[in-house]
Amino acid sequence: AVIFILLLAYIYDLSCEREKNQKLLEEHQQLISEEAEYKNLLELTASLRQFKHDVQHHLNAIEYISHNGTPSELEEYILNFNGEIEETHKFITSGNMVIDTILSSKIPTAESKGIRVVYALSIPKAFNINPVNITTILGNLWNNSIEACEKLKNANINSLTPSIDFYIKPIQNMLLISIENTFNGIVRTKPDGTYLSTKEDDMYHGFGLQRVIKIIQENNGFIDVTNDNNKFCVHIMFPIKGDSIL
Repeated sequence: AVIFILLLAYIYDLSCEREKNQKLLEEHQQLISEEAEYKNLLELTASLRQFKHDVQHHLNAIEYISHNGTPSELEEYILNFNGEIEETHKFITSGNMVIDTILSSKIPTAESKGIRVVYALSIPKAFNINPVNITTILGNLWNNSIEACEKLKNANINSLTPSIDFYIKPIQNMLLISIENTFNGIVRTKPDGTYLSTKEDDMYHGFGLQRVIKIIQENNGFIDVTNDNNKFCVHIMFPIKGDSIL
């Protein structure tokens, strides 16, 4: 009997250690993911600074051509300049710097992969969630949506267009963040309905949405995750104060 009790205690200790290691692995991978998001934001910020620097040169060139060149040369230069802006930069200007920076990175990434993106933003001035938290939330959601659309493209389901619909808008004293994307229809869930990653190495990637849920709960928010007819939908509600809209 003593040996049996010792064996049970040993098995229990192993189970606790395994859960502890799993949690450490998840936290480590999430840290890597958030560091990658932060790096992306830094790169985008550097790109914007370079663009600001380049604009001054372009303005000088336009001024020079306007005084010394022909109307056709000026028109050609301006058209080329506009084309360069559209090709290399997409600026989102909702008025919220953190959200604008994230979307200015994610939307062009999605579009470059052939994903149709529709978005609408109306963000209250009173929305003041920690910038790191909103970066983690939007970064995870957009990464998941982009990956799902890529899998849909690989599935060759001709009747479905890879697409992401994203909007933020106030509803009374709450702020709604919604992202919906088409996907290949494959989902994995736990018995309690919790969504699991469809990646083979879900030990490292299956907790992204859980991290988002934790942050939302810490900020007194709510989240609703559904899927139906090859559309995956995440709707988040945060409480806000005041009704001033940018």
